[in-house]
Amino acid sequence: MMNTQPGGLDEGDSFPLPLGGLFADLDTGEGALQLPDEFLQAPPQVQLQLIADWQRGLARLRLAAFERLYADLRARHRGASAEEIAQRFQQACRRLGQAWPPEMAGRLQPARTEPAANTPASKNR
Repeated sequence: MMNTQPGGLDEGDSFPLPLGGLFADLDTGEGALQLPDEFLQAPPQVQLQLIADWQRGLARLRLAAFERLYADLRARHRGASAEEIAQRFQQACRRLGQAWPPEMAGRLQPARTEPAANTPASKNR
């Protein structure tokens, strides 16, 4: 099978079959997980392997969504400095309750972020 999207199926020896259990409200952005008994009754080693595969796929989808969010902000705010776009991106991530992924740190370096609590920089304020 051809991987046509981030987090999609890769070519290989296995032939994964659909397994229901992911639920999404695309209007509100809320999701839920309720895996079927078929998964819950599988050996724990199989469950752990499947979860690890799903997490890798979801991580790729999450990064792609962050990249689209960043690109959308850049398109909406043409002419803004890299620092301003990075600040807007970080604000959007905070509003969504998301920590921006470390893979995007190079894009965000111009932005000034608040030092973490209990660091020398935060104690010198």
